[in-house]
Amino acid sequence: MVSKAPIYRASASRALRQGEIITGLEQTVINLNTLQRKQGKIDYEVYDIPHPYAIVVSQDCDLEQDFNLRAKLRVKSDATLKLRLLESILFCVVEAADKTASEHPLDEVRSSRGFERIVKNKDERFHYFEAILSQNDSVREGLPELVVEFKRFFTIPTAEVYKKLRLGLAKRRCQLCSPYLEHFSVRFHYYHSRVALPHDHTSE
Repeated sequence: MVSKAPIYRASASRALRQGEIITGLEQTVINLNTLQRKQGKIDYEVYDIPHPYAIVVSQDCDLEQDFNLRAKLRVKSDATLKLRLLESILFCVVEAADKTASEHPLDEVRSSRGFERIVKNKDERFHYFEAILSQNDSVREGLPELVVEFKRFFTIPTAEVYKKLRLGLAKRRCQLCSPYLEHFSVRFHYYHSRVALPHDHTSE
C-alpha cells in the first residue's frame, strides 16, 4: 500500500515560504473618506483589515534572497543591497471552507455540485485545502478545511510582516509540501494569466 504524501509541514524559522499559511495578520489601509490635502500636506487616517488566515504567494527564491539580504544589512548598511530587497509580500486571502460555502451564491458554491468542484480543485477561481492536523501546525492546534479565492489577494511590506511575526501579532502555522505547493502556485498563476475572449468557440 502506497503511503499518502504529506500535504503540510509545520512552519519553521528563517525566511517565509511560498505556500505558508499565516493566521492573525492585519493589513493597514488608508481610509479614503479621510484622505485630503491639508495646509499643503496630505492627511489621512488608516484602519486595519483583519485576515484570520492568509497564504504566502511570493516566490520562494525571492523570499529567501530577501531574508539573507536583511541579515547582511543588520550588520552593515549597503545602499546596493537595499535595492535588491523584496519590498512587499504577496498574500491570498484564505477563509474557512464553511464560510466560503455560506457567503457565495448557491449556483456557484453552495450547491453540492458546485462545492464538490471546489473540493476537488476543479473550479479555476478557488483552491481547497483539507484540514491541517495539529502535528503539522507550529502551534499544535490544527486548522480547519480552508479555501483560497484567487481573486482576493493583497500585499504587506516585507519588513512589516516580519515585525508583526516577531511581536506575536501574527503566527506562522504551516507550509505546503511538494507537489501540493507547486499545484497551488500553478493554479494561482494560471488564474491570473487567463485570456478573456470576445466570444466562445461554437460548433455546428
